[in-house]
Amino acid sequence: VIMLLDLLSFAIMIFLTHYFWAAISGALFIDAFIQLSHINNQRKLYQASNGDEARAASCYMTAFVIGGASGGAISSHIYTLFGWSGVLILCAMICLLSFLLKSQKENTITLPGE
Repeated sequence: VIMLLDLLSFAIMIFLTHYFWAAISGALFIDAFIQLSHINNQRKLYQASNGDEARAASCYMTAFVIGGASGGAISSHIYTLFGWSGVLILCAMICLLSFLLKSQKENTITLPGE
């Protein structure tokens, strides 16, 4: 559900690019949903770590930092080629891909309200 809400936030920012309120609300929603994702991921990680929480947290944060640095480098390159809309579309595509991969892993796609 969090990934779908994140996609909605990106859609708001993509289609309403000329409105300052859309950028502010989209950024706040994206930040909130990313924080929720981290909490959810860490909860699952700690449940599966079987007494080795420190190592699991260290690996998670290392992967998070590497992913953030890679994402920053890629998005700055996309920005020079396609502008802000290109960055938003890339982020939405990555979010959609992660939703589809997670859904495939669970073997079902569940939408909110179902």
